[in-house]
Amino acid sequence: MIRHLILLATWLLIAPSLSAQYDNEPVVFNMPEKVNSIGVSLTPAIVTVMNGTPVISRYSLMYKRQVKPNRSWRFQVNFEDREFYEEERNDSPVSWSDTTITFQYDSRNYYNIDVRFGTEWFKADQKSSMTYGVDVLVGFWSEFDRERMRPFYLDPEFEVYVPSPFIAETFTEQTITYGYAGFDFSIGQKLYINENFNFMIRWTPEVLYLWPMSETYSDELQRSTAPSSELTFRLRGIEGLLHYTF
Repeated sequence: MIRHLILLATWLLIAPSLSAQYDNEPVVFNMPEKVNSIGVSLTPAIVTVMNGTPVISRYSLMYKRQVKPNRSWRFQVNFEDREFYEEERNDSPVSWSDTTITFQYDSRNYYNIDVRFGTEWFKADQKSSMTYGVDVLVGFWSEFDRERMRPFYLDPEFEVYVPSPFIAETFTEQTITYGYAGFDFSIGQKLYINENFNFMIRWTPEVLYLWPMSETYSDELQRSTAPSSELTFRLRGIEGLLHYTF
């Protein structure tokens, strides 16, 4: 009995020292020499190379500064051409007679500009890493629409339609501008190409609060409803960014 107690006491004294020899030492990651980077969005170029047309043309310029082995602060300026077309004629005429046919031409330019400030997290000392981030943002939102009624006259001599010399064309225009503020959250995959460049695929949905700032109409009668403030959630699309580190 005494011998068993001595063996147990000996084990209790020796076991902690033995296990301590195999404890994993905490891994310490050092800050890299290069902590600043600038990045640009390659999304419009990538879509064009793939023989497509961007649904929303998005242009971004970003500056980041790494403050921890796994964290950076970031500042970004964005421009989005959400919808744009010029002088697109409707397939069907608005009105017609024996000598005149009238088509409607539509123009639209919807865009927004904003600045964002936030932070992102990633794995340190990895050739590729998932990244997560959040930003606060503030911006300017513009919506421009034009409707143009253009009459064409049937030339009896050549039997073709030409712009009417008898009936003047008419048009209406409206521009509504909004301010907006909100936040976004991002998730993406970062690939380190070399010590100077890295490429990121990122998805950045956002929550925005918009409020009307100004309205302009060529004809006051076309103002059917007043613009109002609203809270909206935008999924946005996946984008690709290239960063240069220095």
